[in-house]
Amino acid sequence: MKFKQFIISMFSDEMGSMSHKRVLATIGALCLFTTFVITKSDHLGDLVFYMTMAFAGLTTIDKFTNK
Repeated sequence: MKFKQFIISMFSDEMGSMSHKRVLATIGALCLFTTFVITKSDHLGDLVFYMTMAFAGLTTIDKFTNK
């Protein structure tokens, strides 16, 4: 149970709700690591990095929209 609580707290923001940026950054880091290990392609790694940063930036719009 402690591991599950640790994972939930790791992906939660200051308010206690799930943070999209943290989830996307973790998924992006795993994809980037897998890309470099399997294909060893710098260009594909750059693409994964830029896409992850773009999606993380787009989730920031959430804070400025009215709900």
